[in-house]
Amino acid sequence: MKTLTTFFVALALLSIQKVIAQGGAAINTDGSSADQSAIFDVKSTTQGVLLPRMSASQRIAINNPATGLLVYDTTSNTLYYFNGSLWVQMTSGTSNDLAGQRKSSSSDYLSLVIQQQKNAITALLQETKTQKETINSLEKRIQSIEQKLKSFTKIK
Repeated sequence: MKTLTTFFVALALLSIQKVIAQGGAAINTDGSSADQSAIFDVKSTTQGVLLPRMSASQRIAINNPATGLLVYDTTSNTLYYFNGSLWVQMTSGTSNDLAGQRKSSSSDYLSLVIQQQKNAITALLQETKTQKETINSLEKRIQSIEQKLKSFTKIK
């Protein structure tokens, strides 16, 4: 039985290798092949691709992110990609859009990078403020519970 299972697993792996060697993997409902330029081709008229979602601090804490890594930042509600040296916010074509912005000069590019770092710091500060508010709320609950416990022990 173990030999038969091993045979089917090997057969499945060979089939997957053949599909990828022929142009990539395709996920769709119409049975079409992956585009020849894609290693992975997703096609749908009713669904989208859901990217990893995380806070700004979680995104920044990723150890050695790969160039091209794409995540959705829930702190700023924005897509970010890693360009090999820093996280770049993908915006809708505004002046601080590094993805589509032409680098007319080093100082313009540096200004854009600085603005994005300021945006990231602002997002982290907002997240920290929210966390502090949560901690304060929890501390008040604990104090309330402690007072109730003290009054309960006085009754005994």
